[in-house]
Amino acid sequence: MIHDDHSIDAVAIAPAHPYMLNPLINKLVEHDKKVITFNTDAPQSRRACYIGQNAAVAGRMAAHLAGSLVRGDEKIAIFNSFSVTSGLVERKHSFLEYLKSGDLHADIVGPFEYYDTIESAQEIVMQVLKLNPSIKSIYANNMVGTIGCARAVRESGNQGKMCVVGFDDNAEIRDHMADHIISYTILQEPITQGMDTIMTLLDWLVNDIAPESEMMYIPCSILMKANMDYLPCGVAGRIGKTGHSSSEDSFAAPIVTCS
Repeated sequence: MIHDDHSIDAVAIAPAHPYMLNPLINKLVEHDKKVITFNTDAPQSRRACYIGQNAAVAGRMAAHLAGSLVRGDEKIAIFNSFSVTSGLVERKHSFLEYLKSGDLHADIVGPFEYYDTIESAQEIVMQVLKLNPSIKSIYANNMVGTIGCARAVRESGNQGKMCVVGFDDNAEIRDHMADHIISYTILQEPITQGMDTIMTLLDWLVNDIAPESEMMYIPCSILMKANMDYLPCGVAGRIGKTGHSSSEDSFAAPIVTCS
């Protein structure tokens, strides 16, 4: 087992479930392994810290953007992955809370769940759009949902009539953005997450500098048509964490990353 492997000193893990990996994480810590979660969290485990997007802030940002696109009796449709990954759940909850508690007063359709594939999201969105012609703004809480929503808007002939707000960045998302189907996506800076995680573990192992806090958030940024030509596709935002000391010292055991 990994916790008995004496060649491993540290583990970086992106748990796909908020608590099912807690026994493994706790066992690693009991065996003096340094453990950090990144991208997704296991908050009730004994991991040292989490590095990644503040999902609650990201959900509120998306709600503000989606709400700004509707007027009068126009509606916002909400779609979310069935995944129980902590960040995706928090994005959905914070999106709904912001809409219900803020000054936007938008009518909400959903939320509707899709299996974590583009095709599943597209099929469900197509069905919802047929039954709700007053939908103006569509929200999806991850990248596959964002793409599935955009494809559904295009296929249903609603290009230019409604807008998608979602997450992440790739070539297809930018194509839909250029065609005025996707209005905004919230970026989670995957390169920065990975680099900061490794650098934090290196500092801990080599220089005995423990993580500075339990929650180390990567700033959220917004991709839109107005700025996408200035941001490299898929790697937008800052690269690497500032303030880390460097060292030429070697360490005896490797870091293992798990996702």
